[in-house]
Amino acid sequence: MQSNIVPFHQKYASILIMFLLSVLACILVLKLTPFGIAISPDSVSYLDAARNIHLGHGIVSTGFLIGGQTFEPFTVWPPLYPILLAVFPGIENNPSFAAVQAMMLTLALSGIFMFLLLRARIGRVLAALAVITFYVSSANLIISTYAWSESLFVCLLLGAIYFGSQAVRLAEQPSRLKLLGVLLLLAMFLAGLFYTRYIGIVFGFLIPLTWLLSANRKNTFHIYLVSGIFYSALVVAWLIRNHLLGDITGGDVGHKARQSSDLSLFDNFDAVFDSLLLLFPNQSWGVLAALFISVLSVIVIRRGLNAGEKQIIRIEDKNLTYLQYALGAAFLVYLIALIVLRSVTNFEAIRIRYIALVSPCLIAVLYIVIYRLIVRIDTTRYAQLLLVPVIATLVLVWIQGGLVFKHGSQNWQEAGTPNYPLTRNSPAMYSHLASPLYVRYFKHIITTLELRADDTVVLQNPKLFHFLTGVDAKKIPSKLNREAVNKINADLNGGYLIFEGENAVKSAMSALDLSPDFVHQNKLYSANALALDIPIDITNVSK
Repeated sequence: MQSNIVPFHQKYASILIMFLLSVLACILVLKLTPFGIAISPDSVSYLDAARNIHLGHGIVSTGFLIGGQTFEPFTVWPPLYPILLAVFPGIENNPSFAAVQAMMLTLALSGIFMFLLLRARIGRVLAALAVITFYVSSANLIISTYAWSESLFVCLLLGAIYFGSQAVRLAEQPSRLKLLGVLLLLAMFLAGLFYTRYIGIVFGFLIPLTWLLSANRKNTFHIYLVSGIFYSALVVAWLIRNHLLGDITGGDVGHKARQSSDLSLFDNFDAVFDSLLLLFPNQSWGVLAALFISVLSVIVIRRGLNAGEKQIIRIEDKNLTYLQYALGAAFLVYLIALIVLRSVTNFEAIRIRYIALVSPCLIAVLYIVIYRLIVRIDTTRYAQLLLVPVIATLVLVWIQGGLVFKHGSQNWQEAGTPNYPLTRNSPAMYSHLASPLYVRYFKHIITTLELRADDTVVLQNPKLFHFLTGVDAKKIPSKLNREAVNKINADLNGGYLIFEGENAVKSAMSALDLSPDFVHQNKLYSANALALDIPIDITNVSK
């Protein structure tokens, strides 16, 4: 009597692997965020917008300008990540918990899409190894620690390439309705990239690329055209919305156009290269260990193939053309666009979080190369020799991921912040704005000033203060004079005007013509902080 174990294994092995990969993703996120999700300045904006969406206010940010609107249109960043955050429990009172849930979902889905993308081309074993390598890569560990949109972006990109590969497969079949459905999904995922990060618009080329690499191009052109029009309509709709609101896309300077870049093409190419290097360790022992493991792996593979154990390379579809072109083009086109864009306009310097958006594409390509070399190991003279550096490269990714994870875990325990590096050679670290240092500082302000429930605090960074404390906060006017002080007194019923930093305190004393005796009586006064009661005495304020 034939056993049912083998048929069950063949039918459900992929489902079991995807389930285990999803569990691994969830465990990884929880390990990376032992004290909650890490917060950066854009994280605060995302979580603020998500809370407003959840409360039914629309896609808006909380207004922090004195005398300004309660809410402002959310145009500085795209809306999809805040929309995703808004659906999770806790976004109103515990946004960090909601962000952790969103991170687990997007990382798990990224792994599933990557596995499905590679499984039919290079086999389940290599596909699963590729996903795990992506999970433990330093780039993914860093973006999975913060409330950033990068993880959602990676999920959508891998999903788009997966649906593109399905469209190539369906082009050879007579059913045009299925092809249309898959291409509309491809268009939606590509538009989702733009709605997550504005640079996602560069991936629109995947629709014509999919058509060019598919069979029966003549008879499917009109279907691809419909998909392209649908994608364009989704992108243009948001562009028009932002234009009508008087803003441009992708600016972290609000309603002002970006300034010209202060870096050359070479500077930005160097920044990309420096960020890519962060995927690999710079210790010599790591390189030696990777070479040893790769040589051992080639020996095991060779002996396994000689023994007839070829399950590692069993596939259902040997056509890798689309997958190679799509993954490779996505990686290169994005990096070129990033370098050019940063060389033309001025925004945050290129760092590892930007590279993380396409690092899964690089990892997937390397595993495809391994597969191609394995199937040619008996016929290609140099296949075994070439396998060594490719496997060693991926082993280095594993080693660096372990080092970054260890480094981040120690910093979480010792300082309450992961302190991840920005690039290989940068001394600066990613900050965590909800670290104990920031929280203690803001609690000190609240305790020292004895803030009441209806008080308003006017300071330089009201968004972060409000996010961490829940206290109503407004931004200090850019020009502090009699008119600005009159507006503060008229619009606010009580609270404090707070200046932080030695230069800010000196400027305030000069602008408001405050005497040293008056300042020394202040509750919060020090060389680095000053708080003035609202309403403010304007007797000596200069015009």
